Amino acid sequence: MKLHDENLEQILLGGLFRKSDEILHIELQPEDFYYPVHADIFAKMQALIAEKRSFIVADFTLWAKGKRPDWELYFAEEAEPTGYLQELVDCTLTPDIPHIAAQIKEFARRRTVYAAVKEAEVLLETRPAAEVMTLLQDCLSGSSVVEGIRSAQEVCQDIVISLDKPADCHQTGLAYLDQAMGGGLYAGFTYGFCGAEKSGKTTLAHTISYNLDCPHLYVALEMGSEQIETRNLARDTQINSLKFLDRPKEVKDALANHRVNRQTYYYDAPGQSVDEIMTRVASAVLRYNIKGFIVDYWQLVAGQQKGETEERHLREVAQKFANFARKHGVWCILMAQMNKDGQLFGGNGLKKACDQLYMIHGCGEYSEHGRWLQLDASRYTFRGNVGSDENPCLFLNTKQGPFFHE
Repeated sequence: MKLHDENLEQILLGGLFRKSDEILHIELQPEDFYYPVHADIFAKMQALIAEKRSFIVADFTLWAKGKRPDWELYFAEEAEPTGYLQELVDCTLTPDIPHIAAQIKEFARRRTVYAAVKEAEVLLETRPAAEVMTLLQDCLSGSSVVEGIRSAQEVCQDIVISLDKPADCHQTGLAYLDQAMGGGLYAGFTYGFCGAEKSGKTTLAHTISYNLDCPHLYVALEMGSEQIETRNLARDTQINSLKFLDRPKEVKDALANHRVNRQTYYYDAPGQSVDEIMTRVASAVLRYNIKGFIVDYWQLVAGQQKGETEERHLREVAQKFANFARKHGVWCILMAQMNKDGQLFGGNGLKKACDQLYMIHGCGEYSEHGRWLQLDASRYTFRGNVGSDENPCLFLNTKQGPFFHE
């Protein structure tokens, strides 16, 4: 059984000398290399890319000379380490680096499994099977490294890698809101929007959904998916959704050949618990590659346990959604309702779970259809409201949809 491939490791390293930035796009660690000299070279590449964002063979000259004693078993006596580095470059054209990296990773996994099985065979002679199985599972899961704990250097390398990739941010289509968010909806972040009854919570939610350019899931707990999509279709056809109730022929004709280009997926979830909803969201992440999800609205999530206060229940619901978004790298929007006194029941729990929390306000006598957003809390931006009573940032279009526009 083949457990390593020297030529593959050489081709990969030579390719990285030609295109150093490719190291940011492969999931390899020095310990994945079978040959110590290759592991050392790759580790040096990682250090240089973190330090100066690129490298060439000349950057390794002095370092390689100092490694001569460590590599003496690998090189012939007359060979020079610096010469070997240049040979890697000269014998390599432009390989498929991600594919080769995946092959090297596969060999590393094979060696791990092979060593674990061999050790288990020996242990079975003197240890109970259950104990050996536990040791085997620990070995295969890599438990020599404590799960979830990373060194500062590892975190730094992850930051460097992330900076080389485009920001995973999706605009809401509402410029003033995007500006307050620092660009839009960010992967792993949770956003809360709270409003009184009839303030336009669902309208804001489906307006954002309509505007988004990425696949996402709309979890409908109050209005059903057909009601929400009817509003979107009314916006498409430039009529008010109430006209659908009369079922006029012109509406049916307009929709007969209408093609929906939105990347929205719906989950009707009345009476569903947070665990039931998250199961569906997780499935949507895997099957539809959604980038985020909207929960409309938070206080309608069921599953409160006997003896559990409603405040505690809602706090845990909000935190579970936020934890899910962070773990799976998707954004989350939680719509919530305020009571008649303008207070948000369970609001502290929502505030703690959200990276940003907005309050939806009407404009009173200044504008019947105007709305503005009070930024009640933010973990990553300065607090600043989006609009005001006199200067609303959103306007409710009731002739079409309805929907919000600026």
